[in-house]
Amino acid sequence: MTAATRSGLRNQVIAGAALSLIGLGAIGLSLQYPLGDANEPGPAYYPLILSVLLVVFGAMVIWKGDDTRPQLAEWWENGRPLAILVTLGIATLLLEPLGFRLTTAAMLIALLGILERRDWRMVLLIAVAFPVATYALLHNALKINLPLGPFGI
Repeated sequence: MTAATRSGLRNQVIAGAALSLIGLGAIGLSLQYPLGDANEPGPAYYPLILSVLLVVFGAMVIWKGDDTRPQLAEWWENGRPLAILVTLGIATLLLEPLGFRLTTAAMLIALLGILERRDWRMVLLIAVAFPVATYALLHNALKINLPLGPFGI
C-alpha cells in the first residue's frame, strides 16, 4: 500500500468516524424529546431516524471508503456535481411557471438524457412515468398541493 493510498484511506476513516460521531450526538439530542410512535410521531421521531442513518452511513464510509475513490474522483472532476446543482437550481425557478410534472420531466431529461447519456427510450419513459406517479402519490394520496403548469399539466 502506497503512502498516498494510506493517506486517502485514513481520510476516509476520519470522515466516516466524524459522520458517525455527529450522528451519535444527534441521537443523544433527539432522545431528550418525546419519541411518540409511528401513528403519532413526536418531535424526536424523524431526527432520531435521520441520526441513526447518519451513523450507518458513516460506518459505511469507514468500511467501503477505499473502494470508490477513483470513480468518485473521476465523477467529480468531470463537473457533474456542478451540472446537477445548476439543473436543480433551474428546476426550482421553473417549478411555479411550468408546474411540478413538466419541471420534473424536463429535469429528468436533462439529468438522465444529457448528463448521464442514458438510452433515450428509457429516459422518455422515466420522464413521463415518474412525474405522473409522483404527482398522483403526493397530490391525490397525501393531499399535498403541487403547482400546476400551463393547461393544468
